[in-house]
Amino acid sequence: MVNPIESSPYAQEGPSESALEYTPVGLSGDTLGGVAAQMAEQLEQLEQFGGVKEMLHGQKANVLAGYAKFTKDLGEETLGDEDYDKTLAVQLEKWTTDGSLAYLQEWLGQNPGHKIYLSASPSREIERKELVAAAHRFGADQALPTVFGRVRNNFGSNEYYIGAYGNPAAGNDGEALPVSLTVWTDMPNMEEGKVFRQQQALRETQRTVGSAAAPSPLQTLGFLHTLRQSDEFGGAGALFGEGVRNATITRLINTPLDEYKKRVSEMFVSNDGRLLIKSSDVQYGDPLARFVIG
Repeated sequence: MVNPIESSPYAQEGPSESALEYTPVGLSGDTLGGVAAQMAEQLEQLEQFGGVKEMLHGQKANVLAGYAKFTKDLGEETLGDEDYDKTLAVQLEKWTTDGSLAYLQEWLGQNPGHKIYLSASPSREIERKELVAAAHRFGADQALPTVFGRVRNNFGSNEYYIGAYGNPAAGNDGEALPVSLTVWTDMPNMEEGKVFRQQQALRETQRTVGSAAAPSPLQTLGFLHTLRQSDEFGGAGALFGEGVRNATITRLINTPLDEYKKRVSEMFVSNDGRLLIKSSDVQYGDPLARFVIG
């Protein structure tokens, strides 16, 4: 029986030289080369930042547990698994392309033994009285109650209390996200300086780390809720012990100044477990400021 393939006049012939050089219509060789280079770069990024992404993915249980308690204190619905996974995927895509994951990887390499934490806060405006009440509820579950120092106008306008600085959290395409996810270092990551110097340093950082931002009070409280779930300080459901103050202290360099334009807000949990919200002199060279990836 004759094999129809073998009997074909083309069976013994290899592809023609012109076929080997075929390029799809509309794509030049340079274009194809550019696409290949882009794909190679994306694969390299996936491999390069795989450890950072794995670290963030591994914190899902703590983030959801902390956020559930936070939203309960605020009297609103919490976040489901599906919405969380979608939001994290969108944020990771943005952080991969804007230099943020590269920064986190470099920071971890320069600070062996230290960690990064993912946390969640509502992506909405919040009134001052809501935040104050939520801070007191946080303290009710601590060893000591929350204390507010000289704050007054430091907690200023309603416009400030929003998950992602003046706008609802959004991905690269502008799609609104149900929650604001932020990544924190476990110790202050800004150099000592007066507030205006730290603000200037943040603007410089944002040129290469696109999602770097000074944290808001709302985001900071979300971070404390997540950290309290981590079992690293005092056990799950509590936040106290050696190192807590340094792990949590946050000079809020973008909070509204007081009426004399001399102070901004500062938040931290003391080693004995008390949440303190106090003021910080803008002229003082405070080394305990940090920015987050948001």
